Amino acid sequence: MHEMATLYELQTVYGVQDAWDLLEILAVNKENERRLTRKQ
Repeated sequence: MHEMATLYELQTVYGVQDAWDLLEILAVNKENERRLTRKQ
């Protein structure tokens, strides 16, 4: 999941807003993983 975009893609394909969106998705996914792990 961490391989959402390469540095090259961030520099050439995606814009700043895309980068923020990807960061938010990553943060939410990590929080969900943490909560699942905590319940086990």
